[in-house]
Amino acid sequence: MIVKQRIKLKEIKAEFASHPEKYRVSESLIAHIFVQVLDADGHPYGPNWQAPGHSAPNEYAKSMREEKFEAAKTKIDGLVQLAKENFEETARLYSDDTNKRAGGLIGRLGKNTIPMRPLDQTAIDTAVKLKPGEQSAPVRSDYGWHIFKCLEKQDVTYEEVEERVYLTLINEARKALFEELLQKAKFEEKF
Repeated sequence: MIVKQRIKLKEIKAEFASHPEKYRVSESLIAHIFVQVLDADGHPYGPNWQAPGHSAPNEYAKSMREEKFEAAKTKIDGLVQLAKENFEETARLYSDDTNKRAGGLIGRLGKNTIPMRPLDQTAIDTAVKLKPGEQSAPVRSDYGWHIFKCLEKQDVTYEEVEERVYLTLINEARKALFEELLQKAKFEEKF
């Protein structure tokens, strides 16, 4: 029923115009240098490195993991000064991320950004707090170590959030329909 309801472009624009603070969030254009941490088998670490319900193996894996992260910390610490001198070149030469060819450019991040590998929420939270031109100290994520640089801050445009506005209107229509159906519903208790 909701999909059959047509939400017109003028309704989307009207919603954006009446509640711009809801959609127009500040985002930061971010670049990073990433040092990936690999386990003993050469696989990248991530958020799901533990085996549920296995405390002894997890403790051993944790100690091995911490050793690997400490070794990578030494490497990232050595890149801090190089990054201050020439961030893009340092990213091209030393970053373990695929975006190193673009000087470490990740793209725009904001408080509503969904973390994707190799970022986690801690990394994003740190990156978006930076001011334009500012570089972070090394930041640990579930995947390794990062040095972030904020290239600029900008507000998103209507065109960039048009889909988000549309999805919000669909969700509100779904809630309203559910409430309407709930009001009309007749409940019977049978024992």
